[in-house]
Amino acid sequence: MPANAHVIDVGYENFQAEVLEGSRAQPVLLDFWASWCEPCKKLTPILEKLAADYNGGFRLAKVDIDRWPELAQAFGVQSVPTVVLIKQGQIADGFMGLQPEKLIRELLARQGVKPPRDLMAAAREAQAGGDLEGAVALVREHLENSPEDVPARAKLAHLLALLGDVEGSELELSQLTEEELTHEWAMAARKLLDSRGKVIDLAPLEAELERRPDSIPAQLALGRALIESGAHERGMELLFAAAQRDLRFDDSAPRKALLEAFAQLGDENPLTLSYRRRLSVLLCS
Repeated sequence: MPANAHVIDVGYENFQAEVLEGSRAQPVLLDFWASWCEPCKKLTPILEKLAADYNGGFRLAKVDIDRWPELAQAFGVQSVPTVVLIKQGQIADGFMGLQPEKLIRELLARQGVKPPRDLMAAAREAQAGGDLEGAVALVREHLENSPEDVPARAKLAHLLALLGDVEGSELELSQLTEEELTHEWAMAARKLLDSRGKVIDLAPLEAELERRPDSIPAQLALGRALIESGAHERGMELLFAAAQRDLRFDDSAPRKALLEAFAQLGDENPLTLSYRRRLSVLLCS
């Protein structure tokens, strides 16, 4: 039985539609096998794993030569397993016998068969590199193909909130149910949006820290307020300065403040990535 959605059993009746015509939209790896063939039993899990890994990069079509000998004859199959790559209705490549996964991947690469791009992973990389606009574009592209992906929509709302696009972020959040709004990215987006509506008077906090520059409570208070007001970089600097002074102060308040900031900014935010590493070093010292 097929192991996943990208694996199909084919015979004479559906060969034209699934293999020849289907290969014009998606490459087809045609596997001729038999139940009595020991190498086939070893090759099958390799091919099915690749079909799952490539996630639509190609389709694996399996032909039982005992049930469909005419198909094996048409392709000149003399022994099994025999695997043929079909592209645009034509034979592009293939191999005979049991082959290692590495060789099959090389064959696929040689013919330009690649896994589909992981747009969400690319978005995370873009955000980690500080390219929020690029991350937004990638998540939007992903949602065009997967509009029901709740974490992706919550992520888009958070990215837009980070960019200051209040209307866009609110629009994305409005498409989530009450339960879906509890997703960590949706909650982080909401916190960012809510903080933009606040008028935070930083002057007294600045004055208190200037008066007591070594005060952990003063560093934490101003650091939190700066994060809330959107001055994320300086806010992180102050929170980490407090952690460096005494990580366990007031039931680990500096560590908790940093973790709250990480959650608000998101795991892929460059500031989060930087200060999370620095906090890890501090925790281990």
